[in-house]
Amino acid sequence: MERKLTTSQPMDLTALAAEINAIRAYASRHMKARARNATRSKGRKERHLNEPQVAMVMVQPVLNLMGWGTRDDPDSLWRELALPNGQADFACLVENEVKVTIECKNAGINLREEKVVTQACCYAFAAGAPFAVLTDGVIWAIYSTFAKGRPMEKLVRKIDLIKCSIEDAAEFFGFWCKARATSGELRIAKPQTAARKARGRKSKSRRASLKSPQFRNHIALVERSVGGPLRPVESARNTFETSAGERIRFCLSSGKKGAAMFNIGREHLDGGLLFLAHDGCEHGWLVPADMIGEYLLGTSVTDGGVRKTWTPRVTWSEEGDVLWTNREALKTLSLTAHRHPVGHA
Repeated sequence: MERKLTTSQPMDLTALAAEINAIRAYASRHMKARARNATRSKGRKERHLNEPQVAMVMVQPVLNLMGWGTRDDPDSLWRELALPNGQADFACLVENEVKVTIECKNAGINLREEKVVTQACCYAFAAGAPFAVLTDGVIWAIYSTFAKGRPMEKLVRKIDLIKCSIEDAAEFFGFWCKARATSGELRIAKPQTAARKARGRKSKSRRASLKSPQFRNHIALVERSVGGPLRPVESARNTFETSAGERIRFCLSSGKKGAAMFNIGREHLDGGLLFLAHDGCEHGWLVPADMIGEYLLGTSVTDGGVRKTWTPRVTWSEEGDVLWTNREALKTLSLTAHRHPVGHA
């Protein structure tokens, strides 16, 4: 299924046009040679294009124009990347993470055959790359590795350099150029692990993705509250630090209205603040971590110090907001004084 793609940074149209014209001329020359070979019964036949030649002459120059493997960052493009199931002809990397694999074929291969598409997608899957590209130098097709369905159903877009306009080519290649991948725009969700699938829909529904559109709003509003920007803490997931060094950890939840469940571990309680938010509530809660820690780390909850995680519930109403667990020995913890806007769109 094709869909319109946009680019975050336009490509050099003049350089791209020159390269595409060179590819067209090169492909045309070899197509004529193949036609001549077909009519010859004897004598020396002209050489056919093979995969290494396609990769070197028709594919790599385009990848270089896209920013992959240039002199200032040669390690962003690898040839013959070894994988458990074979070798990817090219791999495009950002900070040692493979973003795209490219499988090159000669002009005699039907790129629409399922076994050919499956091979390209399997290489990308083994490399952990969100996109797989299949090309014979003239026809280019890009597939979404982790999309549902058979490999043939994962097509994002396809282009024929003989027939397309330069603008269409710039849009196609700009979608997966290095600048876009480096900026984080070239992303796609990977499938859930088997363990997470086994937990079922109910457990999935109570967690909201920290990549949701509201998340940036949460950060911006908290920055306004603390009077300065937040800096991500590399060693702690979903944790940010204020200019004064105070840590704020974000916990988001989704599910039915009127209540929210949060997954909180001991690492959440190391100090600083916790920002709790739920998709269905107009406000969240910016709460001192030690306050929640004092509530959760009581002897009646720790089970002799073994317990490491909790799933407390927060309910809200006009009368007030409370955090509680299913432990009858614990009283509820009031969060009303810690209400905070969440910036829902």
